[in-house]
Amino acid sequence: MAGFAPSLLDGSARLGPVSPLVLLHALIATPLRLLFVLQGTLVATGRAAMHRRLGVAATGLAVLVILTGYSTVVEQTRRGTT
Repeated sequence: MAGFAPSLLDGSARLGPVSPLVLLHALIATPLRLLFVLQGTLVATGRAAMHRRLGVAATGLAVLVILTGYSTVVEQTRRGTT
């Protein structure tokens, strides 16, 4: 998130406008990162059952991140803005 935030906040560093697909990918990837932190915290505090239940949601989000990430790379390459 820290790596992409500067170009999202300051457009002068980008080669083109942010597409809706890039924003969708970011909106899916950010909760996944937060869920990873929560997962570690749950295990550390002995709440493994909740950790396992949230793991199902994390798997779904991970699949969406991969799919939108692939689509984003293809779109940005076609636009010449990678």
